[in-house]
Order: sequence, then C-alpha cells, then structure tokens
Amino acid sequence: MFSYSKDIRSKGYEDLESAVKDIVEYRGKHLEEKEMKEIYRAQVENKEYIYLKEPESVTELEFFRQDDLYYYSGSKVLTYVGVGSNDSYTITETVRKDIANTMWRGVGSEKGKAPAWGVSDDEQIFSVTINDKEVDNIIPIDKNNGKNYYFWIMLNADGIGTIDDVKEIKIEVKK
Repeated sequence: MFSYSKDIRSKGYEDLESAVKDIVEYRGKHLEEKEMKEIYRAQVENKEYIYLKEPESVTELEFFRQDDLYYYSGSKVLTYVGVGSNDSYTITETVRKDIANTMWRGVGSEKGKAPAWGVSDDEQIFSVTINDKEVDNIIPIDKNNGKNYYFWIMLNADGIGTIDDVKEIKIEVKK
C-alpha cells in the first residue's frame, strides 16, 4: 500500500520527462546547485530508473507507474571521487560495495527486480561478471585527477536483495 503525502513524492506526472525535470529542479532548490546530465535510463517492470551524472557523483532517480501516472519513489547518490575513494580496494570489492549500496529499493520493489549499478575507475570493469553474467552496460562518464571513471549497470540483479545475498555474489574478472 502506498500512502500519499504533500511532498514531491505525492505528485503524479503524466509523462516521465516532466517527472524527471521536476525532480531535478526540486533537488537543485533543496541541495547545492549542480549540473546534472542524464547518462542512462532503464525500465524494469513498472519502474523507471534515470541515472544522472553530477560533479563527482551519480544519482539514480526511481519512479513507478500507477494508474497511468509516474510517481517519484526515491533516489540514491554514489559519490565516486574524493571522500571514500580508496585505491586499495580490488575491483571485486568495489563492485560488491556498489551492489550493497544500491540494493535498497523504494516503494513496492521486489528482490532482484531492480538494477545493480556502480562506478569504477578500474578498466577491469569491462571484464567483470556477476553471478556468471556480464554487466549490461558500461559507460565512460568522467576523467578526474588523471583517472577515467565508468558507470556500470546490471539490469537483472538476479535475486540480490539482502546483505546476505550480496555476501554470496560470485564476482569474477575474466582473463
């Protein structure tokens, strides 16, 4: 059951473009003004996921469709430059941490019914498999402090929905 309130999440939008524009404007008014550029869009069942590149971070906006309207159900931000960056993490540890950070889902989400995603500065990301599957897409997004950064996404997280599931993920780098 979904309860409506008077915040931005309670407003239904007739089209996704209006919804994204309104949320981006809302975030700009309530957070430090930032340039946001859409880098990826995914649909999984009745949900739409929009990925925005901001300076030094990627934001996922999640919308769900109900009664022919789109509703904003939440967002996740992954900061990948500066705070929290650690060159000592292996690609496997980085991917596992990214999956753990993106596994929480908004209204009505089911286990494994939403994308797992992250950002890596390791070119091995092009050779990573998660539970024996290649990631669906890898997009170069930034060059910062001499490092290239890549947004990666797996649309079907294959039942990953709890921290125990994340611990059990088989992550490999193909040779």
